[in-house]
Amino acid sequence: MGRITERVWAEIDLDAIAQNLRYAQVRVGTSVGVLAVVKSDGYGHGAVEVAREAEEHGAKALGVATPAEGVELRQAGVTLPIVVIGSCFEDEIPAAIEHGISLSLSPAEVFWPVVEAARKLERRARVHLLVDTGMSRDGLSPEKALELAEHIVDTPELELEGTFTHLATSSRADKTFCREQLDRFGHLLGELLARDISPGVLHCANSGGLFTLPCSHFDMVRQGLTLYGLSPSDHVAGEADLVRAMSVRTRVIACKEIAAGASVGYLREFVAHRTTRLATLAIGYADGLRLSLSGKGHVLVNGRRAPLVGRVMMNCTVADVTSLPSVRIGDEATVIGGSGRNEIGTSDIAKLSGSSPYELVCTFGRHIRRVYMRSGKQVIQAPDAAPRGVAGDSTRLARPAGPLTP
Repeated sequence: MGRITERVWAEIDLDAIAQNLRYAQVRVGTSVGVLAVVKSDGYGHGAVEVAREAEEHGAKALGVATPAEGVELRQAGVTLPIVVIGSCFEDEIPAAIEHGISLSLSPAEVFWPVVEAARKLERRARVHLLVDTGMSRDGLSPEKALELAEHIVDTPELELEGTFTHLATSSRADKTFCREQLDRFGHLLGELLARDISPGVLHCANSGGLFTLPCSHFDMVRQGLTLYGLSPSDHVAGEADLVRAMSVRTRVIACKEIAAGASVGYLREFVAHRTTRLATLAIGYADGLRLSLSGKGHVLVNGRRAPLVGRVMMNCTVADVTSLPSVRIGDEATVIGGSGRNEIGTSDIAKLSGSSPYELVCTFGRHIRRVYMRSGKQVIQAPDAAPRGVAGDSTRLARPAGPLTP
């Protein structure tokens, strides 16, 4: 049987993820835990593999967006505490409790469904109060959070494991609004303690707060984008020494020469002003290369820069390789990452396309194959191999770790 040539793939450097996690831990100190955010399939890097790496290198917990994401990790053998750091639907609650996944009590309407599900399962549900101090996305007002906390401590089916909020502007240099949010959060904490209610693990800082606002660290920080070696802003990048984890590569699928006056692609957005040699690359917007990159930026073909020309198409795009006469079909082209002495940064591509590093890495998603690397070499894993920590059936549930402790 013939071998299928890989057209587009993402290389994920597990060493980089481990290094970024350890670096965050050094920055916050040993008294503060790091929650590794692996939502949205680990920001496109692969939630299961990133979670395993975080588990091996000292993360205190994992953050997901939905109970389903948490269940996937449990079925892969991940035992770290998992926290759903957002709202959930009523029908998602039983699976979360069954798999030992902590829920955010947001909106307040999920309080009784959580209690009822815990009773039916004869388990104690771990919950976090998500307090809206200015994000206005989800979460409880400080007044509602205080009221709900009083109910929680009187409800044996529930354990108040943590209390948290989310900073809206921590990536900016101006921290005025962050401090307003922290003041509101601190006032709530004072009210809880005055009523002899333990708030559990306190967490507030996202990546911006982690690296630029030490007063937001509390008991635990949530490391999201910076876990993957990327920064939410230039301000944060200036404070954080990170290693990018994702590289995206493709191959040259065709080469041809066109005469002056010939056009390239749909809508004739590029017209050659001289005899031009072109390389067609096997990546398009269906693979995550944004349409807004049409005629912008470069790729690295065999380590050398080649400008993109014409319109990005669904399954291919075109580069001008006139200055690279040795380019041939099958040669490797780097869209994000390093090749030879050159590098194309994720933030560079994001700025050119009018996007952000968050969106860009998630856009590549699950539909291109991920190759995991250690020490510059591919990690070989059999497709049917059981995940680490699970013997035999890969769907066997792992026993979750104990609750988070402040």
